[in-house]
Amino acid sequence: MLNAVELAPQKNASDRLREIIEISLRSAGITEYALQEAKSEVYGETLDVVVKGVEVASGATGPHPLDANWLVIEPWAGVGFGLERLAMVRKTSKVLGHVGRSLSHLDGSSLNVT
Repeated sequence: MLNAVELAPQKNASDRLREIIEISLRSAGITEYALQEAKSEVYGETLDVVVKGVEVASGATGPHPLDANWLVIEPWAGVGFGLERLAMVRKTSKVLGHVGRSLSHLDGSSLNVT
C-alpha cells in the first residue's frame, strides 16, 4: 500500500487530492484513469481511482468527524494506492496473484500448517 497524505494543503483539499492522484499515477506510468465519487462509512465521500475497470486507489479529504478524536482540525487530502493493483493494470494482468506475493504458497508449495 502507498499512502500519500498532505496536511494543510496550500489550495482547496479536493483540488490537491486530484493533483496528488495525477502526480502518483503519472509517476507509475499510468495516464488513462477515471475518478469516481463513492460513499464511505468512515470518510463520508471518497474519490476512487479506476484504471482499466480496476479500482487502484481511494482518496478522501478532511477534516471529517473522526478527526476530532486525534485533534486534527486542519484540512487534509489523502489517497491510498494498492501497489499490487497498480502493477496488475500496468502489466495488463487480470489476476492479482500474478503480481503480488502469496502468503499461502511459495514456489508451488502450500505454507498452510494444520
